[in-house]
Amino acid sequence: MTSTPPFLFIPLLLLGALQSWLLLRNQTLSGGRKAVRAGLNLLLWLVLLAFVWQPIWTRPLDTTHVLLVGSDVPTAVARQVQDSLGLRARVTAADIRLENTDSVTILGQTLPAPLLARLGNRAVRWVPYNVPGLPTHLHWQSVVRLGEEQTIRGEITVSERQKIAVRFGAQTLDSLWLKPGRQAFALRFPAVAKGRIETVLQVGNQTTDTVRFFAQSTRPLFVQFVLGTPDFETKTLADWFGRQGNRVELSNALSEGMDATVQINTPTGNRPNSSPDLIVTEPALVGQPAVRKAIAEGKAVLVLNLTNPDAEVTAVNRALGTQWRLRKVSNEATIPVGNGLTALPYQFAPNPRQVAVARYPIATQRTGGRVAMSLFTETFPLRLSGDSLGYARIWNAVLATLQPTQSNNLGADGPVLTGIRQPLLVNNSAGGTTRLRVANDTALLAPSALNNRTLRAQYRFSRSGWQPLADSVEVYVEDSLAAPHERLSTWIQAQNRLQTTLRTRPSRTQKQDVPDWVWLTALLVCLTALWVEPKL
Repeated sequence: MTSTPPFLFIPLLLLGALQSWLLLRNQTLSGGRKAVRAGLNLLLWLVLLAFVWQPIWTRPLDTTHVLLVGSDVPTAVARQVQDSLGLRARVTAADIRLENTDSVTILGQTLPAPLLARLGNRAVRWVPYNVPGLPTHLHWQSVVRLGEEQTIRGEITVSERQKIAVRFGAQTLDSLWLKPGRQAFALRFPAVAKGRIETVLQVGNQTTDTVRFFAQSTRPLFVQFVLGTPDFETKTLADWFGRQGNRVELSNALSEGMDATVQINTPTGNRPNSSPDLIVTEPALVGQPAVRKAIAEGKAVLVLNLTNPDAEVTAVNRALGTQWRLRKVSNEATIPVGNGLTALPYQFAPNPRQVAVARYPIATQRTGGRVAMSLFTETFPLRLSGDSLGYARIWNAVLATLQPTQSNNLGADGPVLTGIRQPLLVNNSAGGTTRLRVANDTALLAPSALNNRTLRAQYRFSRSGWQPLADSVEVYVEDSLAAPHERLSTWIQAQNRLQTTLRTRPSRTQKQDVPDWVWLTALLVCLTALWVEPKL
């Protein structure tokens, strides 16, 4: 049955009457030709009648489990998956009939959100389609500290050996070569600037994704340089520390009993009675009382300007209680480490208390305080060449491992999506905090069961773009419709919590109509026959 309005049949009846009247008035045709022409007109009239009527019938449907194919999946792939799963029905988002569907296998990621909402009471399975050359399952930290290492993880399928890289402006922050096939990847780099950071992922020469996150500024430090003689490397570093807003005190022992001190960003008025947060020194002076006191107080020490590592590492271990061990990797005096820089021909041996600083020849160990050691011969050539960003990347990464522990550190796992509840964290809470300001709203904080200084809130963002978090942090919220893989993955996880097995119901029937191409073919055949018949 159909719901065609009855008044649409009136023109067809008039057309049939007109055809009959014209045929009866024609006295030039023989009886046989009249019969042929009458049959052709009747056939055309019946086709038009059926087209207006649009007959629909039902056919048995052996299974109510269908394969729902996303718009991102090629037809050949959809057929292959359908055959492998043994499913008879394959539909798209435009033609699925949910009233006849008990369970669904979704193939691909690109499906409209309203359709997902309508699938809520049905058992659903998901078969992701991995577009070759397009990263999926991307994850990163939405909020980091300046210089802290950011890691972008994901999965990708490539048909040939290709390079994937993350870029910030014109600079490549990290890259790696991909092997043919499906694989996971991780790109690591230090946060290179304060505030909003926008990086792009490139596979080969194609930009595939944009990763946005926020880098919090760190509080200014009191940095004291304890050195024997002045050199250009430490002067350049002291100047850079000062330009970052830190208070710097540079002390050089020119001769016995004679010191030269240079101060940068010293507060006006009386000098504050405080010990340095960070001491920068060299191996020959690690036994100085100021250096030992800093370690005893849990502060940080940076050791640089090594010249004889085998002997100097032993002296540092004895003075500061560290466990440095070096492994020689070359007989050359220095080895290249990228960007035109060189380092001593050694590598740090693994140690559970040791953390590598990005991919530089620098590492940090935790004792009573934190001790970092640099194997760079010098880094100031970067600043002299105008690569201030590359210079800042190195020392911001070092500072991130030496920073004093700060309170109320905000965190969020990326991507953050609109319309989906996601956790927001406050680590090392100072206490007394029960609410977190999010955009123009607030979120309730609850302490973690394992650590009462870690607070967690669940919040659903309604708008995309940069959204304020607390007082000085922002988080970038992705449009969930623009991130179909992450949105669908989250939805499937929630769906599986409600339904864990596919349900079966008695066999039903499926409505069937005449395809458009059948109507077009029938009309063309009838009209062609009526045009050819008088010419025969």
